[in-house]
Amino acid sequence: MIELRKNGQKYSDWIEAEVSESIDNASSQGSFLTSKIIPDISTGDLIEIFVDGVSKLKGYIDDADLTSDAEELTQNFTARDKVADLLDSSLPDEAKKFKAGMTAENLVKRVIEALKMDSKIINNAGVIKPFATAERIVGESG
Repeated sequence: MIELRKNGQKYSDWIEAEVSESIDNASSQGSFLTSKIIPDISTGDLIEIFVDGVSKLKGYIDDADLTSDAEELTQNFTARDKVADLLDSSLPDEAKKFKAGMTAENLVKRVIEALKMDSKIINNAGVIKPFATAERIVGESG
């Protein structure tokens, strides 16, 4: 059974539900379709998804599309975890501000706080010098 929880409210009566995890980018996503009861879920809502009682995704509703025709009212939700935000840089603007003298640890802390992730930093590298400049480097990935 796939269950979506928002603020303690449990939703599990789906027409279709899918949760997937990607090893390539270490993130998870989910999609849900309902037409019986339209839940109080909106884009940006913080949610958690459980599969057979095990937490599989902590993140946000990425999209909530409501559609209707003469016979049916349906709502389709897509969700993604916070790691997906980290990987595609969907960070609040405040977390993207970078200043010379900032340490790598402080930068990572800002990102974790901005994404409201339940993570802690473990520094196995020892002392890392602060960044000397705030130079932007343009490039491509992938």
